[in-house]
Amino acid sequence: MLDIITIETTIKKNPAKLDQLASDNFSFSTVTNVHVEISYTPKSMNWPWKIRDGIFMEGNLSAARIMHYIDALIGEYQVPKSSFFVSIVAKAPVQED
Repeated sequence: MLDIITIETTIKKNPAKLDQLASDNFSFSTVTNVHVEISYTPKSMNWPWKIRDGIFMEGNLSAARIMHYIDALIGEYQVPKSSFFVSIVAKAPVQED
């Protein structure tokens, strides 16, 4: 939860950066067939999610792509990676006797 608050605070401190990413049709892809993750237009996205008036983010990302996405945003906003960590908690299935 703290990581999410930190990301939101960082974005709010520099709202012009989000506008720049949307204007550039931001993608962290390194291949020639680029999939847009942040944009002013939702047309190129599978599941556009409105994050602010006129700005959309791709909401249909796999777990691996989400990790790459977060990594790319940390780089774009120049936030030290050491200030983030990821915790994954899985509930083990209950075995009945």
